[in-house]
Amino acid sequence: MTLDILPDPGEPGRFRLLGELDLATAHSLVTATAQVIEDVLVDDVVLDLQELAFMDSSGISALINISGRLRRGSLVLLQPQPHVARVLRLVRADAFPSVRIVWDDD
Repeated sequence: MTLDILPDPGEPGRFRLLGELDLATAHSLVTATAQVIEDVLVDDVVLDLQELAFMDSSGISALINISGRLRRGSLVLLQPQPHVARVLRLVRADAFPSVRIVWDDD
């Protein structure tokens, strides 16, 4: 199981996720975003989920961890694919503090 975390060089705090966000990869995402939150002082962290194929409860925990580190702004989740969207809906992630989801149909 792999997760590629591709930072957007033109926009600090924006990452494209490819692969699977699970127990084996969640810590990598938390670490990558923590550096940006602390070093660059971004308002929002934006995660492009269009190419994220899988996410489990460890991924949800990572998202909660990231949103909790934000001093201001939001964790923005862009265009989750059907499997990931189902998980986000099941846990009502759109009701988490500091989390905003931009769905495919928005």
